[in-house]
Amino acid sequence: MLALIVKKPRDTRSDPKRKVLRAEKSGAAEDRLSSRQIKLIASISAAFGLLAAVVVNWDQLFPTPPENLVEMAWTHRCRCVKGWAKSLRNDGFIVQDFELKDLDGTRRRWNLPADFRGCHPAKYLGYTIDGHVPPALLRRLAAERPEGVGLEQINNKADHEGQGSSTEVTRFELISRDGKHRAWP
Repeated sequence: MLALIVKKPRDTRSDPKRKVLRAEKSGAAEDRLSSRQIKLIASISAAFGLLAAVVVNWDQLFPTPPENLVEMAWTHRCRCVKGWAKSLRNDGFIVQDFELKDLDGTRRRWNLPADFRGCHPAKYLGYTIDGHVPPALLRRLAAERPEGVGLEQINNKADHEGQGSSTEVTRFELISRDGKHRAWP
């Protein structure tokens, strides 16, 4: 008699190897990003890229109006520049200040008059500035644009009619191209 042996199919649900394979396949599917997630990541990356481009190119995209920009150079020995820069900033000026080892190179580059020996020379609208020129006077300089190359603060002691006391009197002088000084304003 011939006996037929028929193999019964194995129950794969209880097979541990099959369970591991199924788990790996479903985990791989979970690890894949959906198109929605990819679009979200791309959008966030683009936004950060755009923000970085704006920050890097801020000065070119939004230039400072020249009437608001004061450049000043100073050395570490100067103790008065911070107060002047603060007063300008408080009045709406953008102050670009540069601390340098010495000012000789800056004096040459900015074509400062030889008698401008202050400890923090500045440039404003093409004028050289020597001394603590108040913000209101800089605004007047911008409005009037007098013929000259620079503005200098002059401090003198004034005697009060023989009373033995003196105070410091401050005035400002406009320097012409030929080096002549005249009171201004």
